[in-house]
Amino acid sequence: IAAIERLYPEHIWKEDEMVFPMAERLIPRDIRNQLTIQLEELDAENPPGTRERFRDFANRLSAAAIA
Repeated sequence: IAAIERLYPEHIWKEDEMVFPMAERLIPRDIRNQLTIQLEELDAENPPGTRERFRDFANRLSAAAIA
């Protein structure tokens, strides 16, 4: 898990500072809104607790990366 602990903060930074702003500039708002709806529909198909398990996993990785 040590390798992923090193990769995770850089990965999140790239998403937050590069990928998401670029997507907001390049993808029209109506398409982004439709993608959001489709992702929410897919998310609803996951078993109960899936989102919480992923959030807990991300929180553990974040805590490990800070330590």
